[in-house]
Amino acid sequence: MKKKNRTILFASLFASTFLIIASLQVMVNPTCGICVEQKGKSLDAYPTTPEGVVEAFVKASFNGVGIRAVGGATEMLLQYTTWTSYPSCDGFSIALKYNVIKLKEDLGKATVKVVYDCVGEESRLKFLRIERKTEEVIYELEKVKNFWKIWFPGECPYISVKTTIKLMEWGIKYYKDDKERVEWMKEHIEILKKYL
Repeated sequence: MKKKNRTILFASLFASTFLIIASLQVMVNPTCGICVEQKGKSLDAYPTTPEGVVEAFVKASFNGVGIRAVGGATEMLLQYTTWTSYPSCDGFSIALKYNVIKLKEDLGKATVKVVYDCVGEESRLKFLRIERKTEEVIYELEKVKNFWKIWFPGECPYISVKTTIKLMEWGIKYYKDDKERVEWMKEHIEILKKYL
């Protein structure tokens, strides 16, 4: 009987110690929650350079991670920023590709430029303007607890043509009773498919 009680006591102590250590890890390590969100990826998955952080943020936006209508969640983008919430947007710029370029890094501050090859803009699934152009966005970053974070700008994202089509397909289902709007979206999906 004593041996069984000792085994139970030892198991309880082990479990309690594990929970305390895990709790401390969450308090001490700001990316611990990020690892959980990324389905168990190690801390090595978080980018270690300013351009790496911007690349991860831009790629996630480009693929629709911040758009709930296509299954995204803004929380995944916030891990790369100092923002407490994601800026609300009425529309998106639509891009074919992008290029990330580090401009400078000094004393815990960094500047990274992203050059987008854009094909147009979308607004509230009511407006689509097709216009080829190049746009640049300058991102300012700072080190927060040894992790690079974007603090500026907080603007509407640039999304891919594929993501825009997914958004419009969602819109067709959501606005199914608005025949005119649905027809408009179907026509514009066909236009956008030419850029795939």
